Amino acid sequence: GLELCHNRNLQINDEMKNVVCEWFHTRPNLQGLKIGSMIMQNLMSDVQDYFPGYDIISYNVRKQNTAALRFYIRNGAEIFDLETGCLIDDIYSLQSDENGKGNVGVFFDHSKFSEIISRKIDPPNIDSRYLKNNDSEEK
Repeated sequence: GLELCHNRNLQINDEMKNVVCEWFHTRPNLQGLKIGSMIMQNLMSDVQDYFPGYDIISYNVRKQNTAALRFYIRNGAEIFDLETGCLIDDIYSLQSDENGKGNVGVFFDHSKFSEIISRKIDPPNIDSRYLKNNDSEEK
């Protein structure tokens, strides 16, 4: 089988009313196909069905990973500073951070789930993209 993506350790936090996702990624050669967006939609749908009113949160997104941060923002997330809890409006400012290392938090508000779940995402053509990427990696 073909591993499309990987997520690790979803935890339900009843006290804070959220689902904590330790980390999530799509294989590099399959990024850009909307696979991650489809999986996020399914996760939001499941959380909405089984844990109504719960948010989704992650504390393990690298500050330097602007591609991941852009993905999360496109899928309805807000990015926040782990130390202060303040929202980060400009993810590119993280690149000029003094140490440039560390993580930020990603927050999906349950009140936005319905809107995000209802987005139409065309199914990806995995075979052609996978083969194309493998060919270019071999050259």
